[in-house]
Amino acid sequence: MQLENVTKMYRCIEKMNIKLTNKERIIIVSPIFIIILVVSFFFKFKQDSENIFYKYVVPDEYHGVIIEKFRRIYQHDHPYIKLQNETKIWEMSVFNWNDLYNKSEVGDSIYKNKGDTVLYVKKKKDNSIITINYFFDKGWSIVKR
Repeated sequence: MQLENVTKMYRCIEKMNIKLTNKERIIIVSPIFIIILVVSFFFKFKQDSENIFYKYVVPDEYHGVIIEKFRRIYQHDHPYIKLQNETKIWEMSVFNWNDLYNKSEVGDSIYKNKGDTVLYVKKKKDNSIITINYFFDKGWSIVKR
């Protein structure tokens, strides 16, 4: 697709009867080709990230109390929380959850229903509930209950 766009642009220049040397053609076409390549790579990368989210995060279900918060230096200092419920203790990466690491504290409850993109944090100190929508929230939504 990118090559077609560059070819169309090249033909358009030829139709204008503009006489260009090969070097001038390369100078004109190269930056446009590079921009098209970078933009297409960006969209491909974004699509892959969303596919990973739908494949691995949406099907998950979280219900537990935060018992520890930590960062893994050997994994680019990504933030993690350790959760505990009635049956198990497990670690969860919170890198993609809109600053969940900084807004939550040990003792807060976290729950996310299977198939949902919303994560709920019930604060221990004031029983407020923070909702985090993975795709749509720019910040935090706090509801007092």
